[in-house]
Parts: sequence; C-alpha cells; structure tokens
Amino acid sequence: MSSESRNEHCIRTEPPWAWIDRAEMPATEPLRADVDADVCVVGAGIAGLTTAYLLGRERQSVVVLEDGFIGGGQTGRTTGHLSTAIDCRYFTVARRLGDEGARLVAESHAAAIDLIESICERERIGCAFSRVDGFLFDPPDTGSSVLEREYEAARAAGVAGVERVHRAPIGSFDTGECLRFPNQAQFHPTRYLAGLAKAVLARGGSIHTETHADNVVAGEPLTIPTQGGPVVRARAVVLATNTPIGQSPAWLRGPSTGTRSTRITTFALLLSETACPGQTT
Repeated sequence: MSSESRNEHCIRTEPPWAWIDRAEMPATEPLRADVDADVCVVGAGIAGLTTAYLLGRERQSVVVLEDGFIGGGQTGRTTGHLSTAIDCRYFTVARRLGDEGARLVAESHAAAIDLIESICERERIGCAFSRVDGFLFDPPDTGSSVLEREYEAARAAGVAGVERVHRAPIGSFDTGECLRFPNQAQFHPTRYLAGLAKAVLARGGSIHTETHADNVVAGEPLTIPTQGGPVVRARAVVLATNTPIGQSPAWLRGPSTGTRSTRITTFALLLSETACPGQTT
C-alpha cells in the first residue's frame, strides 16, 4: 500500500484538550528545501525532541521532521505521569528477559524521570513538574496475587523504595492493600515540549512540522524523502514515531546504517515508554 493510500485511510484525532496550548509552541513551518544534518529525527513528541535536545548539547546538527504539529501524537495523549511502575509488570519482564533485563528496565525508567527533571531545571521549563508517590492496587474483590508477585519482582529489579501499604490516600475509594512507588513525577507534557522545542532551536536545530517523512533510503549519507518534495540527508536517523515509516523496516538491519542511530532510537523508545506510564495510548 502506498503512503498516499495509507494516509487516505488514516483517521486523525486531537489530543486531549487539557494538554493543548499551541500558543506556547515556538513557530515552525514545513520543510521547503533540501537540507543536510548529522542526524534526522522523525517525530516531535517527547522521544524525538529529547533526542534532538541531547544531540544538540553534543554539538550535533539536527533536523526534526513532524507529520503534524509538536506534541500532536502520543505525547499529547498521555496522563502526564512519569513512573517506574510498568504496565507489563516486573515479574513478566524478569520471566521474559531475565533478572538483568528487569533491572535495566527499572534503571532506565528512573533515569528518564531524572533526566526530564534535570532538563526542566537547566532550561527553566515551566511545566509544573513535581515529584509524587504512585500507587498500584488490584481491582476490588479480585483476590489477585499480582501485587505480591510484583512487589517481590520490583524489589529484585532494584526499584527504589517500593513498599506495601494498607491503602492509597484516596478519600472516596478504598483501594485496599497496594504498593507505593515513591519519587515518581507528574508534569504538563505539551508545556514541557514547548520548552524543549525552544531549547532545540536555540542550539541550532531545526523543527519542521506538517512534513511527512516517506521513507529512509540506505546509503552514505542516509536520505529521507518527504511528501512535499524536499529531502534530508543525514549520517544517522532516529525514528521516534508511534509506528515506523516507509514500506519496510529492512533498512534498519543494513550495515550502512551503523549502530549509532540504532542506539539512539532504542533510547528514544525507552524514554517514550517512561513518559507514558499509564500506557493507555
């Protein structure tokens, strides 16, 4: 199926109204001419813009392509919670990836929250970032052993401070016994993106909205054609999108792409999962 026919059958939805405040976003425009960069980032959500920001701090030239507008994808549809508690549960991760895999998941989630906090402080981003407790509880009358298993697995994975408590502090609802995950966080996601985008631009990066990346063509350099006509040429590409672009992800396995872009993409995906702990998207 061509990208044109795929787009014809796509249904666009608006992110929740509570998160949308486009007036705070820096001015951007579509890509209108070919451009060269060290790295091309596809996607202007929290994963893509964080990656672009960190690359800019390393003096890498970065071009960000976004099909819609900044924060118009998954980031604008999150709960705004940042958590080391995960939906797939640590005991499941440990069973599938081993104890070391579970430990890495716990460490990466905690590190991502710390990173977001440090960026807020460094760039003075007013997004109501605050540290809070998180609580995990079973549905009423389930008699589930999930909490006990998750408690032991989270402790084994090194999740700091997780503990059993009699109930969550919700006055109108008795959760029963639950797990408390301390030092979690919450923030306003699109205000954070606004500050992050401004920081990317201030370091010489460029962000092009309403610019659909069609594919990534292997070569030296990599080439990213867009539906509007202009192309981006880059040494590495980061796909920070909800779904991959192009007809086939086979180019990702090609030796010409190297490992650097793969490492960056993996980081972006981990951060994206951390920033959407409710994972309702």
